[in-house]
Amino acid sequence: MRWLRSWLPWLAAMAGCAVALAADDFWELPIAPQGEPPAEAVELTKDLSAQTCGLCHPRQFRQWRQSLHAAAVGPGLLGQLATFDREAAAACLACHAPRAEQQAAILAGPSSAPAGGGVDCAACHVRAHRRYGPRDKPVTPHGAVAAMPLFGDSAFCAPCHQFADGAGEVGGAPLQDTNREWAASRYAATAVTCQRCHMPQGSHRFAGIHDPATTRRALAVSVKRDESGVVLTARNAGAGHALPTYATPRIRLSLRAAGNRAAAVDHEIGRRLAWDPDAGLTQRADTRLLPGEQVELRLGLGRDEAARAEVRVEPGAFYAEVVYPTMLAGLDIAAHAGASRLLERARRRAAGSVYLLYRAACPRWSGATTDCELKPPPGPPATGDGRGRPTMGAGPG
Repeated sequence: MRWLRSWLPWLAAMAGCAVALAADDFWELPIAPQGEPPAEAVELTKDLSAQTCGLCHPRQFRQWRQSLHAAAVGPGLLGQLATFDREAAAACLACHAPRAEQQAAILAGPSSAPAGGGVDCAACHVRAHRRYGPRDKPVTPHGAVAAMPLFGDSAFCAPCHQFADGAGEVGGAPLQDTNREWAASRYAATAVTCQRCHMPQGSHRFAGIHDPATTRRALAVSVKRDESGVVLTARNAGAGHALPTYATPRIRLSLRAAGNRAAAVDHEIGRRLAWDPDAGLTQRADTRLLPGEQVELRLGLGRDEAARAEVRVEPGAFYAEVVYPTMLAGLDIAAHAGASRLLERARRRAAGSVYLLYRAACPRWSGATTDCELKPPPGPPATGDGRGRPTMGAGPG
């Protein structure tokens, strides 16, 4: 349990870090209890569950169900909570289940407690039973909806996607530094907000690196065959923050000579962290691409040699390879059998979130530099668990 004892103070340091970052009191976390609904409220609207919201907002509900927000309370989080004290658990739940009612239910129940909606509709749209959104709607079944400019501002996302200085820092930077990365980019200067990329046309899927289409818009890849070999170039052309922004995902680039020759070049794009029992989390490397940055791989080949290229995305790498295995190794199985089962389930899901973004076959030298045709893998990528929910890995869900 030494790993757990060392991990808890680091988690506790993050508790409340989001509060200071909120644009106003809207995102004071945890979100205060809603209290009693107004007596005149339509009975159905007194229920703040996402399923009830979905009765009148079916499109948003279907999209949300496919999102990581909906899965923010999953086996990985629940398995960890079973081993944490209340302070550390509160630090996690501040963003994974931000409403006070959700947190009370989760903390009072066993480690297998129902998810409770994660980051649900009410977490973003309801305060003290009043509804808020990007536009005024004076008449609805649940009363007036008040417009707030915050809904169109990246500051809306910052409380859970930007840790405060000194909270969970590794390698001199917060573990989650997304808003500051964005603020330093050309995207902030041209008012391209988080919502523009992650909520296009008002989508509530909040698609990110788990979604191949979103990743292809962010990462521009080209592969060329020239006289000396093959060159693969990968550029952050569409993400307004480091790609990937968080420590969990990894993008692998590889070039391989065709046939049996062992010629190969590999490169990882990511923030590589490791766990040291004495030092805690340490940063081994940071090879992420800031907006506009690129990396180039070159594989030398003979004129008669062909090659292949691949770009593979591993959204849950850090949790699959470091967090969950380390926690499982440190658990007293007899005392935490339920937590062990949940963490093992989460490890498998994180490991299974891998997908192939591109592959390319590069021919022999033809006498002129040519582009190797990049092709997405055939068929739909396996990015879900078969029930309309994404595979986990972007966090301890």
